[in-house]
Amino acid sequence: MTKTISDAEAHAMVEKATGPDSAAARQELLKWLKEGAKFECEATRRWVSHMVMIHDIG
Repeated sequence: MTKTISDAEAHAMVEKATGPDSAAARQELLKWLKEGAKFECEATRRWVSHMVMIHDIG
């Protein structure tokens, strides 16, 4: 069963992934996207994807 990522959880993880000591958070974001995790809101999923792309995560 796929976990649904809440908006708050997604925002917190992106904040961690773009800050210092961000390796684990970056890997978790990539895992969510690669595994097709469900997001509470489609706009949040697109925002997470965008943040991964502009911050060159991965």
